Amino acid sequence: MLLQNIQNKIIKYFLNFFLVQVIATFVSMPILAMWGMPISFMSILGNLLFSPLMTIFLVLSSFLFFTEILSIPNDFLAQALNYNTIAIEYCLRLGSKKWLVAVPFSSKVLLAIFPFACAIILLNKRIKNLFFKFGLVFCLTFFFIGFLKLNKKISAQTIMLDPIENKLTLNYDANNSITICDDGMFNKKSSIENYINFEITPFLVKKFGTTYIQELQLNKGGIRSLQAALELSKTFEIHKVKIKINPPKMNKKAWRLFYKLRRKIEKDDGYFYKEIAEKAAQKEPFDFNNQNL
Repeated sequence: MLLQNIQNKIIKYFLNFFLVQVIATFVSMPILAMWGMPISFMSILGNLLFSPLMTIFLVLSSFLFFTEILSIPNDFLAQALNYNTIAIEYCLRLGSKKWLVAVPFSSKVLLAIFPFACAIILLNKRIKNLFFKFGLVFCLTFFFIGFLKLNKKISAQTIMLDPIENKLTLNYDANNSITICDDGMFNKKSSIENYINFEITPFLVKKFGTTYIQELQLNKGGIRSLQAALELSKTFEIHKVKIKINPPKMNKKAWRLFYKLRRKIEKDDGYFYKEIAEKAAQKEPFDFNNQNL
């Protein structure tokens, strides 16, 4: 009898937890879509995993703080906090950009209908089985995302992402492939990470509803253009990178970023091509196989 009660409480806890996470996920989905941010379909599982870890982290940190003030021995607390932090870092490394789903932004009305439809299902008293409710909501979610992705009508086009100097071009062809060509625009940005995360990424997600880039061309390879490519590779799956570099003008930081980008693209099963600028090609060739830079 006791085991049955414990089992029922555990099941009830997980059902309530999933209910809260499902509601939070579906309410935030239209907001993320309007912001141009991809949605992770592992968010519910991630919250289930991180909620107890973060709770333990906060409790241990609080105890460690007060025991330090009161001069109470706390070695075991420090070790426990260290192990907990290692577990959190390990879980963070499990993340993958393949879990991200980009939802194209079509209309605010259509995005607003989705959370209301989910709320009607979850709050409907006629449906008493929670598993059946979750099943209906998940089916509605897949239908909603599929409808938005299949309903997008985008023709082949060329977009100047930098209309003033025309140094950043995006080509979208009939095969739904995106090619980004940078002719030095990335090198002019003082904060390239913010430019990628708050301008380029939201634009691509909202406009095309994809996290896939067929080709990225960097015609003026420099530190910031390499940083831009690395930042894009965190969210987008880049099939091919073509970079044109001038070895005499690249310092050690640039070479480190160059090799880091190459390893990142090749690790993601992409293709990495380098090209020497015409002026630099006339000079002594550079050893690209030097991994100690």
